[in-house]
Amino acid sequence: MVEYITLFDDLMHQLLAHDPLVNPAILTGKFIDGLKPEIRAPLLLHKPKDLDTASSLAILQEEVLAGPVVQDFKKLDSYVSHKAAIEATTPSGIVLAQFLIAKPPTSEPIAKPDEKLSALMTYRKAR
Repeated sequence: MVEYITLFDDLMHQLLAHDPLVNPAILTGKFIDGLKPEIRAPLLLHKPKDLDTASSLAILQEEVLAGPVVQDFKKLDSYVSHKAAIEATTPSGIVLAQFLIAKPPTSEPIAKPDEKLSALMTYRKAR
């Protein structure tokens, strides 16, 4: 793609040297017409207004077609991330965090309804 852009840019400047009044929309259209069909189709959906936008989108589309870059992401434990979110977002999150730490997630319910109600009341009083 970079080679095509460089070649098109050279030809465009030669054309502009002979006729500086060439409409930029025509140049953008000719650039898009010269692209591979698998790059041209998604590019046309964006309706680029100028040559810089069209070339940037073409490079991005080429990267997409090249395939995904596989990166190893470490999956966070939902329990730990949920606890951290509560501590970070609520000023009295300590009460809820203590409740969550005391009862780690299992296949059984975390707490009985009475314990949930008392934890909720404590949380509301703290707020």
